[in-house]
Amino acid sequence: MPKSSAHERKLLTKLAAGSRDAFTEIYLQYSPAVYDALLYFLKEEHDADELLQVIFIKVWEKRQQLAQAEHLENYLFMMTRNSVLNHLKQKAREETFISQYARRALPVPDAEGGLQQKQYLELLKKAIDALPLQQQRVYTLAEDEELSYEEIARRLSISKLTVKKHLELARRQVRAYMRRYLYPLVVLLMLCQ
Repeated sequence: MPKSSAHERKLLTKLAAGSRDAFTEIYLQYSPAVYDALLYFLKEEHDADELLQVIFIKVWEKRQQLAQAEHLENYLFMMTRNSVLNHLKQKAREETFISQYARRALPVPDAEGGLQQKQYLELLKKAIDALPLQQQRVYTLAEDEELSYEEIARRLSISKLTVKKHLELARRQVRAYMRRYLYPLVVLLMLCQ
């Protein structure tokens, strides 16, 4: 629960002066609510953890502006909302970019400087090889053999729910791997042309 306005004003004044104790108190008081909001909107603990740190780094960086804030809770809510929106926009841009280079629809540019399908497939293979063995199996059966959850479950003697979970995790990890390595490579190639 937020404390009284007088206490909050005093806390913000100390924060503006660079008090680490004031920052710690603000963090301890508000970070659980900010984290819950982030997790609610993002559904991913990793993303929520990352954005929580970003938000409170901004709180420290903008500490002098915060001294003017009427209500810290409202200010943090706006920061959280804006961070979530920016994160989701960035993720959507990355997903769109990656999907343009999907396995079966990858364009093959000229032989001199463009990204070759062979390079893409090698990168995809590395991403799949980095998965745990069961996720590799499920991913390969779903993507290469285009089997349904039920068919994969039968073949691997696991439940459909387990197949679904393995496939979600595998796809997430493959996308993250491809984002990490494909996006910079394509941008570099575009800049070199």
